[in-house]
Amino acid sequence: MKIKLKVKHLVWLIFVALLFIPLMTFVISPQVSLFFAKKNFEAGKVEGKIKMLELLDGHIAESQKWSIVEDYMIAYGLAGQFDVVTGPSLTMYNTDEPNVSFSWDEKQPILQQYLEKGPTNGYLSVVATQLANYYASLNEMEKVDQTFARAMERIPEDHTWDHNEVKIQHAKIALKHADFTKAAEIIEQIPISNDSDYYYFHAEVSELRAEISINEGNVEEALHEVKNGLKKYKEGWEKSAEEDPDISLGPIYDKLRSLENRLKNVIDDNEKIAGTMKGKITRNDGTPVEGVGVFLREGEEVNQSISEFERYEVITNEQGEFEFQHVVPGSYQVSLGLMYEQIDGWSWPIDMDEWIDVDGINDITYDITFQPLIEIESPANQQEITGETVSFDWEEVEGAAYYNINVGVETESSSPSSTLKSHITDHQLTVPIDELYAKTVGVAFSDEDDPFGSVVPATILAFTNTESRFFWSVEAYKKNGELLSQSNGYRLDESSIGKLPIFYLKEREMTKADKLLLDKQVKKALAAYKTAYENDPNDVHSLRMITRLVREESSQSGIEEEKLALPYLLALADLEAASSEDYFSIFMYYYDVKDWDSFHKWFTTYVDSIGGKNHLDGYDQAIYATALMEQGKFPEARKLFEEAMNKDKSHRFIGNWLAIELYEGEAFHHVIKLANEYPERPLGDEHTNWAILIGNVKEEAEKADLHYEQELQDVLELYFNSKETELDEWLESTKNPAMKKFIKALRTVD
Repeated sequence: MKIKLKVKHLVWLIFVALLFIPLMTFVISPQVSLFFAKKNFEAGKVEGKIKMLELLDGHIAESQKWSIVEDYMIAYGLAGQFDVVTGPSLTMYNTDEPNVSFSWDEKQPILQQYLEKGPTNGYLSVVATQLANYYASLNEMEKVDQTFARAMERIPEDHTWDHNEVKIQHAKIALKHADFTKAAEIIEQIPISNDSDYYYFHAEVSELRAEISINEGNVEEALHEVKNGLKKYKEGWEKSAEEDPDISLGPIYDKLRSLENRLKNVIDDNEKIAGTMKGKITRNDGTPVEGVGVFLREGEEVNQSISEFERYEVITNEQGEFEFQHVVPGSYQVSLGLMYEQIDGWSWPIDMDEWIDVDGINDITYDITFQPLIEIESPANQQEITGETVSFDWEEVEGAAYYNINVGVETESSSPSSTLKSHITDHQLTVPIDELYAKTVGVAFSDEDDPFGSVVPATILAFTNTESRFFWSVEAYKKNGELLSQSNGYRLDESSIGKLPIFYLKEREMTKADKLLLDKQVKKALAAYKTAYENDPNDVHSLRMITRLVREESSQSGIEEEKLALPYLLALADLEAASSEDYFSIFMYYYDVKDWDSFHKWFTTYVDSIGGKNHLDGYDQAIYATALMEQGKFPEARKLFEEAMNKDKSHRFIGNWLAIELYEGEAFHHVIKLANEYPERPLGDEHTNWAILIGNVKEEAEKADLHYEQELQDVLELYFNSKETELDEWLESTKNPAMKKFIKALRTVD
């Protein structure tokens, strides 16, 4: 069959084809490429990022270009610019971000274009702040000013909120760089409406003014500004809460309250108002790490997510340096904001009890060194272990005095772990498999309404479960107990991935009771374990499972769990199958019931099980010191408390030591000095300032009659002897409020 085309039809087809080619080249193809680039980027593929950068510089609509910036390049607050923010007490991931991200070299020119030509919506002030913080980290302060000036030019005049936000961020950067004159000038330009919706700005401006007063040494004026900001904020929030009852006070309010408390402490203690802290972040070969976010966080905040309202935050410069000025005295921890490529294959060895005490007198230098991750050798790569021993082998670390090994269990919802062995002097270790079987991990539950019935079986069975996958890690320590390096960390490419520390234990056969437990028939499993133990009193596995399940069952029913578990724990000890955790539970039971002969016996057994007194941690030692205190053995207790305070930086038992010092007749100024030297760390909203409490008792004693000191001696004796009823009666009758407050605080020490 022949098809005939007229000339005019042929011309028309050619014309359409010519039109389609540019349409395909400049419209359809870029849109398809953009779609797949986004998909790949969100899947964590580098090629997605590369393609997106090409398209940003090519043939996509302006609106799409700005949409990419808003979706993938803008971050709220300094912490939002990093893949991970980590510190001693908290690690947070920006889970809204993909696994790949744009470097500053890649996104700076695009953000700059957004600043110049992008839409004048709420994102513009955020982009300006992000760029300005970047330029400030390079100490290019002229560019900081130009960035904010350009944002002010482009934001419409009637967008008052955005104008105020830009000025506040400008003032914050000026303060960080100690340009207090400029900061004050900017603050004066902020017109704050009395409309209740603007209570946020009242708080922000009050904090900025307080920072300037702190720098000037005027603590009373700083406190006045903070109180004023809190008052305005609370009034505005209450009006907003009438319309939206679910609205929270928010982090800015909590931050101001914290600053208020610190300023009050400065006034009460006649402290210097502010100090300076600086440092440098390098790798172990001396290479500086540029572009790291450094957050100096107050003790009350360390367990909270880092917000866009952090008071002390900065980015390291090209030399890896950072500095905080006018830091109000108190206890702080450092957190770092990092991109994955900065930390890939490296660790920041940091202890949970790493604290920085700012006294306002001495400037502080706090340097940070990244160490290479320790390479593990075996067991690895899902090795199945069928023998009676497990051998751990890892890379030797230069300068390490000893190592600790941790082991853990993978479950669907968590990965609990615990220490297997500590103070290992070699870089390899072989242990009987039964030591792993004896290890426990944190127990998880799947249903809060029925905790015991919903225990996650893998967390009860722990290392006895042949179906579970296990992992391990190693930490290297210096002779003084300082963490040197670790195997756990970020390994993101082939050069750093190494061997996977994953293994299975396949030596034993699962019992009928084990299978019932895995089938989540918890009560039936407990009954089956008890039957198996009755039939065979040497059945160590069933005995261990009974102990674990009885504890969980009793704790959920309100019964004293250790009391019910004690016979089984003692049976494990008789079979010489108890672990150090079992011995710990036994001596803590006798500690609670004040059976001191049994306590000392089992504490000694516990010490032997962990390798001697040198391996006691600060908590263990403080418990033993408290036991001695309650027995009236004050000289021994005082010595042990001092050792415990130097091991446990939380100083959670400092109150007991101070009580002994007062009871033994030490002068108030000596006890206050100890309280300042070992401050209780604020691991949450509540903590005790023992120096202030005892200072108040001192002032009260100076105004009281001669019977005051005898009353203090008498009530301390009641406390040492755990005379709870008599203490309650004394608290109701005493006429000495400072002493009463001190004794009430002592009763919270644990």
